[in-house]
Amino acid sequence: MHRTGKIIFVVTLLALIPCAQGAYGVPQRDRPKYDPSTETTIEGVVTEKISVPWGSSDCWGGEHLIVKTDAETIEVHVGPTWFLAREGFLVEIGERVSVTGSRIRVNGRDVLITQTLRKGGRELKVRNERGQPNWKGKPTRGR
Repeated sequence: MHRTGKIIFVVTLLALIPCAQGAYGVPQRDRPKYDPSTETTIEGVVTEKISVPWGSSDCWGGEHLIVKTDAETIEVHVGPTWFLAREGFLVEIGERVSVTGSRIRVNGRDVLITQTLRKGGRELKVRNERGQPNWKGKPTRGR
């Protein structure tokens, strides 16, 4: 009986491993797409930072900024926090930023998917001209 219990435990543990992987199983097609035809540039002040877990919603996970411009307040999807940290480009509340990106609608509201982020005379290319992430293909686990 003791051996049977061990076997059941191991089989149960192996069956649960895919569940622990979370966002890595989320299909990419459910996320909004970068659309170069909707590119625009905004300038404003960061009023809020939100770290969204990957796969937790129908939008891109990672670092999101709420930016207040003269005309509007808009959510900006930047990229993975680990990517921004690796590039030494973390943004703080109260900083003035300029963002070029694709304006799309998610859940009935406008958001901006970042291509280029500028602050304090520095610039970070988050995506290429086609909107493909510059972190693409790089590991994200544990970061």
